[in-house]
Amino acid sequence: MLARQLAGRTGLPLVERDGLGEEGSPGYLSAIAEMAARPRWILDGAPYYAHELVYAAADTVVFLDYPKALVLWRVLRRTASIEMLRRPVSAHRPQGLAALRDREHPIRWAWTSHRDRHREGLALMARPGLAQTQILRFTRPSMARRWLRQIVSALPVWPPLGGLRSLQPPSWPLVHRGEHIDAAQVDEARGDAPPGELAGYALYRRQQPVL
Repeated sequence: MLARQLAGRTGLPLVERDGLGEEGSPGYLSAIAEMAARPRWILDGAPYYAHELVYAAADTVVFLDYPKALVLWRVLRRTASIEMLRRPVSAHRPQGLAALRDREHPIRWAWTSHRDRHREGLALMARPGLAQTQILRFTRPSMARRWLRQIVSALPVWPPLGGLRSLQPPSWPLVHRGEHIDAAQVDEARGDAPPGELAGYALYRRQQPVL
């Protein structure tokens, strides 16, 4: 999971959207608002029902736009592991045969929603209101791995003294406001890569300290 790896490398607090309760519920919205008010955080997943609040607070959005076949393979592999070990992973829980009747099961969701999520991510990148937000689109896992290897060495002070701002979404964060990182790396991450399907978001916020 990209967001978890990013949290491990940066020491920033990770918030998993699927662990905040039913999307749109008062408890969910309260948890999202509390997170967005903090100076440092990483959000794993798109901030449904709280887009404006989270995007306004975000420094960086990572958009994982992986091919549909890859996403389905990963979901199938994770589902098999969860069912065999009977251990949940976030909101993905073992269901046995009941999964066949679950319209919101991750396998069915991955099959039916990829094109919409892909379009959603591209529309997000084009939003005028996010002109000051760094949005990175990774179309291959190798792009995300390369970025993760570079992110710590590319920043002059780590761990950061302030906090993080960004969805992702997916992620699925190479340049942060007020900092400079090799523009060629940004061009590669943001370039016109072959279209794929949305695999997820990771957003984060890292504000500089006020001295």
